[in-house]
Amino acid sequence: MRSTGFLAFGCAFLLISSIYSVAAASTCPNLTRNLSFGSRGQDVVELQSFLIAQGFLATGNNTGNFYSLTEAAVKQFQCRNNLVCSGTRETTGWGNVGPKTRAKIQQVCTAQTGPIGNPASTINPSVPAAPSAATVTLCSYYWSDLATGWRSHAWLSGDCSNGLPGGDFVAIGQGDNSSGTGGQVECSNTAGSHYNNPNFVSAGGARVTCLYVPRSTPQPITRCSYFWNDFATGWREHTWTASDCSNGLPQSGGMTIGQPSNGAGIGGQVSCSLATGSYYNHPTVPGSTNGNVTCLYVGPSIVPRMTTCSYDWSDFVTGWREHAWLSSDCPNGLPQSGWLSIGQASNGAGTGGQVACTPQSGSHYNNPSTAGTTSSQVKCLFVSPPNAESGSCSQDGVTLASGQSQTFFQASTVTAPNTCTSIAQTRTCTNGILSGAASYQYSSCSVKQIVSCKPPRHYQYVLLPGQEKLLKQNPTETTIFNVTVPDSGRAIARTTLAFRSNATTTNEEYGWAARIFVGSGTQEDDIAYGQQGGEDMCPQQGSGSRAISAYGTLGGPSSNTVTVTAHSSRFGGVDDMVSVLSGSYVDVWVEDGSPACVGKDIQATSFYHQARKGGDPNWAYRTFQWPTTVAQVVGLDVAKNPDRQNLKVISWALGSPDLNPTSQCGQEVVTLTSQQLVGGNIAAYGSRVLPPSQGQGHLLMDLESNTLLSTYLSAFRINLLVGKSFENGHPVLTGNNGGDAFVGVIQY
Repeated sequence: MRSTGFLAFGCAFLLISSIYSVAAASTCPNLTRNLSFGSRGQDVVELQSFLIAQGFLATGNNTGNFYSLTEAAVKQFQCRNNLVCSGTRETTGWGNVGPKTRAKIQQVCTAQTGPIGNPASTINPSVPAAPSAATVTLCSYYWSDLATGWRSHAWLSGDCSNGLPGGDFVAIGQGDNSSGTGGQVECSNTAGSHYNNPNFVSAGGARVTCLYVPRSTPQPITRCSYFWNDFATGWREHTWTASDCSNGLPQSGGMTIGQPSNGAGIGGQVSCSLATGSYYNHPTVPGSTNGNVTCLYVGPSIVPRMTTCSYDWSDFVTGWREHAWLSSDCPNGLPQSGWLSIGQASNGAGTGGQVACTPQSGSHYNNPSTAGTTSSQVKCLFVSPPNAESGSCSQDGVTLASGQSQTFFQASTVTAPNTCTSIAQTRTCTNGILSGAASYQYSSCSVKQIVSCKPPRHYQYVLLPGQEKLLKQNPTETTIFNVTVPDSGRAIARTTLAFRSNATTTNEEYGWAARIFVGSGTQEDDIAYGQQGGEDMCPQQGSGSRAISAYGTLGGPSSNTVTVTAHSSRFGGVDDMVSVLSGSYVDVWVEDGSPACVGKDIQATSFYHQARKGGDPNWAYRTFQWPTTVAQVVGLDVAKNPDRQNLKVISWALGSPDLNPTSQCGQEVVTLTSQQLVGGNIAAYGSRVLPPSQGQGHLLMDLESNTLLSTYLSAFRINLLVGKSFENGHPVLTGNNGGDAFVGVIQY
């Protein structure tokens, strides 16, 4: 559905461009000699004018003197066009304008200003309209055919929303292609260019979109750009200097949008802050020989009106997905119908992806080949078109007619003893422009009382020598622990049990299973309270110590117990053949039970197939299949509690093969693995061979990790992944009862 709309939009522009095949006339530099550091003359002026038009040199630097700024711009041009990208002016000619560089300049200039395609097919070449007065305009062009590498389109008046760009403009671009990597774009005052990486193209077309904003508008607008000419992968950051920016360093309180570029032509990913620009190169994409971050900064005084909207998806999805804008997504108010937009894409894989921006929603595309990520972001800058103000003003869901005033606040909530009055400002709407500072963006404010949440409390109960337990056969349960916890609040309980098989018959196999109940009034198949795990053993062998966890709420004297029960299993049924050993224990973590503290320190989630509910006779076959490669089974989004310093993550997953190939005790051939990913990084990893058994054995994989919360800025994601290797091709299934996977988080 999205590609259809994209194609239709492109066809409209293709129709316009088919009538005119000659671009706006401009003079190419007349370079008849080699130029280098220290050269002077009119040909240097023409070279500098060309570099300014291409975006490699800041406006105003066509002085006729070839010094460091001009040399740096020439280096960027040479790198971008695959001429030379290393060495010195003496060894490789990097920074010199020699015969090859002069030829490439002529080629690029001719492509942008001369006939496109076969000159004989030109029909009624038009003379483009004269540049309009300095005003905001959006220019876009769509190529419907498949092509790789760079191609440029000289702007025609029909390509632009408000006439051709003219005067002293600042430009920022967005690339689109049907592969979803976005590609790479360049915006000059006369043309837009797009690059398709040969490794990431499909049978669709490509688009270049450029937003032009005049620097002469009342708010301070500047564009900062920095070019790394060496090859590096991952994130790198550059602190802005005045020479990086077209109109001085950016001012605080404004808005920003970014444009990435690299030698691979897939764009990469950028992050723009007030003081820095950052760029990310995807480590597995070939040909990434350089990188460039460009950030457009719009000051806090909004004329014409502008706003940025952004949204983050924390989970992993490929292809297109769309988010309808909410007032909370747009700090300077929701955009209105007809506003111009330009987008910035980000994802955890670092290729950026592709975005689509409308005043109603923002969309992001993850390329399946380079996704490899757990998150993505769409960010859009919206600009009201000239002379299109409705007269009314919209801010945080409130619409004011021209002449109306309302009090707005810098925050929607304040913490006592602060008051909303101290962060209030009366703002007045005048012909669609809202007075006052953009930071006063909220239409309402409330005072929140200070809540001090006590850190989670930890309790431990141990099975002492002489308190060993003999297990009865399923379904008879043996109580291992039944403890009263002197506390109330949301809780995670984890029991760590050691088992031993007492059987002497060598051709029989025994197993154990245990459950935890947190609080009272629980049911076996309620994942919030009861869990089940277990493992099998050959005669006279132990399983070592294994841990399972559950979570729930402890609510005072009537429901503040934690109970651990267990039973054994064997074909034929014999009691007392499995022992729970002394030294087994149960840990309980309880968070502050105050309403404002619930969920701040303890969070948990489970995977549970719920096969028994509804009386399904085939419940035993409705089980989760472990994949042959590691894949997610449970995910949990965690909101960081800023009052805490440490993070503990506990998890477990239960797996079973459907068959022991030899039916002999100790002959299992399957290896199960499990991983904890915390904030995208592996925090814990386990890999074990299934325990010896002769029947349908099962294995419990438990993991624990600890990290500092200072590693994470705010919210982050935790994933539990599982995988298996099974030589004879038999599937691995989760256990057929109870919770099959669990992740619990404790912030302390």
